[in-house]
Amino acid sequence: VWARAIGNELGLTEATFRTALARARDLEERVRTDRADAEDARRAKWFEQIRKDASDKTWKNLKIFEITGPLHSSLVDVLSAYAMYRSDIGYVPGCNTIAALLLLNLPNAETVFIALANVLNRPLPLSFYTADETAQASAYNLVLQTLGHKSQPLHDHLTKTMRDVTPELYLGGMFLSLFTGHLAIDEAARLWDVYVFEGDALLVRAAVALLLSREMALLGSKTSDEVLAVITRANPSNGAARAVGEVGAEDRFIAAVREAGKA
Repeated sequence: VWARAIGNELGLTEATFRTALARARDLEERVRTDRADAEDARRAKWFEQIRKDASDKTWKNLKIFEITGPLHSSLVDVLSAYAMYRSDIGYVPGCNTIAALLLLNLPNAETVFIALANVLNRPLPLSFYTADETAQASAYNLVLQTLGHKSQPLHDHLTKTMRDVTPELYLGGMFLSLFTGHLAIDEAARLWDVYVFEGDALLVRAAVALLLSREMALLGSKTSDEVLAVITRANPSNGAARAVGEVGAEDRFIAAVREAGKA
């Protein structure tokens, strides 16, 4: 269902995936055999980070994405192929849990690659992956405007009381990971059940809902580090997102997202 809903406007095929993955492997082989140029060396760092994030920062307590896990190689392959397919973007941390969520819900790596490339080509995610600061600022403003209607105290605390805190600090990671780094798997999957159909506007409402769900803790924060800790508290110290949420949490979160969209 997700693959059909996301679509394939880019016209990618299994051959696109295989070609991009082959390019990644050829590059790593050049590095191993000391035939790499400076650009190869720069890109090789993507693959080092991909393997590290797959093992250490992708729902680690599930044990399916770590080195000995059944989906580790598929996750590394999808992320490596995407980095080569969009070499202007490369690998961006946060993409790992998006690809992991897709691997848990789609049949194979080829289908995941096609879905990942197309979903990251939607306007809001693309603005974060290509560092389009104007478009990012527009997204931040939409979130803060909506937040102001829902909780003026929280809006004022984040925008006026805490002058050293920028929206990028507490919203950037949400949009880079499309919430997969901030929610348990079941919550993220439930959000994506809606997102794949409804598109980017839902992400703005989801950001507001997530901020409101942590309103009291955010109001009690006094430094940028404390704000960041509240926003990322779904993640244990190793940076891996929670795997399983509380019973019914996914339905409560979607209800909150819907509520955030109401005037």
